Amino acid sequence: MPEISVGRVVGNGEFTIDSDTLTKHAIVLGATGSGKTVLCKAFVEELALIGYPIVAIDPKGDIGTLAIASEDLEFRPWSDVEAEEMGIDPDEYAKRLKEKYLKELEKWGISRDKLKAYVNDVHVVIYTPRSAYGIPLSIRPNLDPLPNFDRLVKENPSIAYDVIDSMVSLLIRLAGYSDKNIQEHAFLSKIIEHHWINGEGIDIETLIEEVINPPFNKIGSLTIDAFLPERSRLKLARNLNVLLSHPAYKVWLEGEPIDFDKYFYTKGQISVIDLRFMTTMEEKQFFVGALLNELYRWLLRKGGVSSLRFVLYFDELVGFAPPVSKPPSKTTLLLLVKQGRAFGLGCLLATQNPSDVDYKLLSNANHRFIGRLSTRQDVDKVRRGLELTLDVANTVMRLRPRMFLYHNYEKGKSEVIEVRWLMTYHRGPLQPEEISKLMKKYLITEKGTQEKKRDNVRYVVSFQVREEKESRVSEKELICNSEDESLAIEEELELLSFKPKILPDQLMERLRDFNVKVLSLNVIITKLPLYKVLYHVSVSVEQSPIEHRGVVTVFYDGNNFRVLSNNDDIIGLKELDFGEYKVDEIEPFKHNELLSELLKSRFKIRAFYSPILHRIVFSRRELEKMKEEVRQNILRRMNREIEEVNLDMKIRREEILHKIPILEAELKLKESDYKLIKARAEEIARLKEELKKRRIKLGAIANEYRRIQKEQRELEAEIAELKAKLRMMREELETLEATTREKIELIKQKYKAMLNGSIVELTISPEVKVQRGGYITKVKYAMEIGHRGGSIKAVFDPYKSVFIIGRCTICGADVMVTLNDLRKYEGLPICITCGKPVCDMHVLKCADCGAILCSEHANRCSKCGSVVCKEHTYKCYICGTTLCSRHAIKCPVCGRYICENHAVLCVNKPVHVCTNCVIYKRKLFRKVPYYPE
Repeated sequence: MPEISVGRVVGNGEFTIDSDTLTKHAIVLGATGSGKTVLCKAFVEELALIGYPIVAIDPKGDIGTLAIASEDLEFRPWSDVEAEEMGIDPDEYAKRLKEKYLKELEKWGISRDKLKAYVNDVHVVIYTPRSAYGIPLSIRPNLDPLPNFDRLVKENPSIAYDVIDSMVSLLIRLAGYSDKNIQEHAFLSKIIEHHWINGEGIDIETLIEEVINPPFNKIGSLTIDAFLPERSRLKLARNLNVLLSHPAYKVWLEGEPIDFDKYFYTKGQISVIDLRFMTTMEEKQFFVGALLNELYRWLLRKGGVSSLRFVLYFDELVGFAPPVSKPPSKTTLLLLVKQGRAFGLGCLLATQNPSDVDYKLLSNANHRFIGRLSTRQDVDKVRRGLELTLDVANTVMRLRPRMFLYHNYEKGKSEVIEVRWLMTYHRGPLQPEEISKLMKKYLITEKGTQEKKRDNVRYVVSFQVREEKESRVSEKELICNSEDESLAIEEELELLSFKPKILPDQLMERLRDFNVKVLSLNVIITKLPLYKVLYHVSVSVEQSPIEHRGVVTVFYDGNNFRVLSNNDDIIGLKELDFGEYKVDEIEPFKHNELLSELLKSRFKIRAFYSPILHRIVFSRRELEKMKEEVRQNILRRMNREIEEVNLDMKIRREEILHKIPILEAELKLKESDYKLIKARAEEIARLKEELKKRRIKLGAIANEYRRIQKEQRELEAEIAELKAKLRMMREELETLEATTREKIELIKQKYKAMLNGSIVELTISPEVKVQRGGYITKVKYAMEIGHRGGSIKAVFDPYKSVFIIGRCTICGADVMVTLNDLRKYEGLPICITCGKPVCDMHVLKCADCGAILCSEHANRCSKCGSVVCKEHTYKCYICGTTLCSRHAIKCPVCGRYICENHAVLCVNKPVHVCTNCVIYKRKLFRKVPYYPE
């Protein structure tokens, strides 16, 4: 738990704060010129030097100068602006500035080594939403679900629905609605919840479609149209569609996406979000809401931890968290202040108008710094809002610039401090051109990778955090596990090949079992280029450099680069016996410089970082060990905390059991005294009445009576207080165990959440050297397969045992058939009518003969709905109804087929005759059908 120093206590030495206590947040209040920003910057400098990453929200542009630092205290050309304003020669002003800084830094005991450490180790990156002067930021809404959202809804529904609520609030604002549009808000929330519960993400385009055609029928007990009419849904969809089409909104989508993996991974990085390039307060509120919403989602993925890990600095709260209204920025900021501590987030908040900020933000801060305020009224508001003593007002009114009254709410102590001199150049807001100059040292790649060009740093890699369950290689990147699993291939004496699971002769034998007629089979050998990749990773964990090197063999299959693993079954190509079948060798991908460069750009290394152990590993084997160490570490910490709670409970129980008899005894004495006093009062009251009757002056008797009455009232109050204390202690004793169990359960939940986010999977771009390594081959079988009515060309993959027979005639998808599917289809899924392949989704089979049909050539019985082929389709010759063999009736007279509506059961023979052939005779005064003889 490192301590940081930002100044000294007036008359009492150095002022320090335990950095981990900043998870309980700090608030800085002070009028313009009080030194409020200087105090906050001093905090940021110290925290960055220790290694804490910081995101600073800068509404006025005052924080960007943290990027201006110099070992020799030369601040030109940045000081030229002030020199020009003061009418002083720039060189002369720079000289004075250097002398001033040397004197002040020496006065405050800031060494050259500390200044050098800040210059070399702290990186300040300035982001400028809606502007390209710094690094532009976009706020395309991220509608991907939180990990395990369905479980989060059950275990902690308030957090789950708070995330959805803040996300929908942003969308509603973007679409031009207000907080009063409750139906639209609830409707969008329901759509997003529907997808997230099922673990599905959703994009803006899909959301717009589902606003018109929702994926559910009811909201609560109302139908969709009753809850939100179709006209209102169409209006909402049109307003949301503007986000994708209107130029005014497209500017929000330009720039890097918000990425807290980048902001909070590099130690000591200060990410300044400069809001000056947004013209209205509504735009700023909206952007801050989106930024903080992404931060909250990111923290939920990280899991809980009790110590400080990340810092959020908000330089001026006015307008972003007003006491009455509810802009998008306020909702998530309050959420972060209330719950951020559980995730290791510390908030440093500042404002010059405390009366214009919601009191919940001020009262949730444990560390309070109060500088000079403008009026006595402001002082009184702060005193009441922060529950401070009356003497605070006089102290605050006497404060000078850079002097603050510090109050620790938890400890209940107050003291006056003076803030130290800054190591960075402190002046007014940076001009846009100055931001551009400062950010030239950063190169932003197309993927948002941040590389800093420094002489003493060979390279800075980008880290992309992924969930552990996502281990699939993407189409664009080759992500390699750094383990001893890659197969090393030196200079080959012969051409190697992946061993197929099935050879041509074996395949032909299997196909004969399934009555598949093969007209021809050719073996195609494809040569794939091999590369040896030598990689080097250099990262710093807790100021300890970690070097990692490795070698992997990679091949290119035409779509992706893949690692050649020891698990791959590889043999010499000459060992493969293709029998009498024709063999063709092709080489579609030859070694070239373009492929080598492509491999360098796509090659990544997977690593695993534990913020609890402050350790990074590069292999799955090391990961398993680290998981166990983390589990044991968390278990120890949890057990220690539970033991402390149990011990506190036992101590408190003993205290209560000890105090109750004492209070009971004291109560008995007070009650006994009260009885005596009461009796004495009654006696004097009778004496007074007697004296009144005799018209004797009361005098001393009246005085005595008043004294006894006062004593009686005091005893009554003391007895009531003792009874209340006893009642409270007995109630506390009764609930002590239940309260302790609740605390223990909360501790278990906290550490369970900590365990879920205890290991972060990283994707690292290493230094790469690529060497060409010959070729390796894969085989496939090109076949022509006969079927009724013709033949079809197919390709068989002997590694996956899959046929590719073309595209589905209905949907156009690739039709892939396994050997097991041949048994299911009794051959290949090819329509017997048109001879075209049909995919599994659209394949149909005749109910009578089992023949394969596509939907265009399949008939359905109008009676039972069964699918029938052309040969087994029957039609009623009277009405034309389509029938299967089970529901078609053959007239024995004319021999034609009829449906049941045109079939008559005769009385003289048990047969059905069509209505055209049957004859009617009179029997017992009515006509009945007869089979014609």
